[in-house]
Amino acid sequence: MKGKVLAIVMLLALLASLSVACSSGVSEEDFEALEARVDALEAEVAEMDVGELADLEAIEYVIRTQVWAMDEGDMEAWLDVFSNDITYTAYNYGNDTQLIPIPVVNKQTLQMFAQMGIFGRSTNNYSTLSNLRVDVTGDTATAQDYYVHYENPINPMTQQAQERARIDGMHYYELGKENGEWKITELKVVTFYKDPIIQEMEQLWQQAMMQQM
Repeated sequence: MKGKVLAIVMLLALLASLSVACSSGVSEEDFEALEARVDALEAEVAEMDVGELADLEAIEYVIRTQVWAMDEGDMEAWLDVFSNDITYTAYNYGNDTQLIPIPVVNKQTLQMFAQMGIFGRSTNNYSTLSNLRVDVTGDTATAQDYYVHYENPINPMTQQAQERARIDGMHYYELGKENGEWKITELKVVTFYKDPIIQEMEQLWQQAMMQQM
């Protein structure tokens, strides 16, 4: 981003110089050289715009895919958006206590957690994201968004779906390129609000998970 700003500043300065040259009677050779530099910088700025937009679109696609795949129960598509060295954490707002009973520090442990702690724990999943903010620096990026998620949590003891419930909060992402494709390298989920029935079912699921480990 800093390179883009510098290129635009240089372009504006050259355009000003070109304007002065037009009115001051410089030689045709000097004028053509200045004009060529302006053309080159315009092309550079245009190329940077296209590249930045492509990165932003790719990152937004990765983030949207992560949520759609979770809602649709597609664990393979969900896992695909994460890097091999993914770190995944979850907290309640204002509390640093980790909500995930196992440390998720790579895709293998993420898959283990997903099988026990995400997929199959609820039905009728519906999520929305808003106010997505993305900052790209070369081949790395950070992003944040707000989320609202609705579901019918499942009781692991009876396998019965419970009443409709809501959970909301924020996602904090770190991303990087893996074989030329954007992947989520770190995801921190912070919960602001959680309906009591979800909290109750989560405690039962965590107990069930610990018994399986």
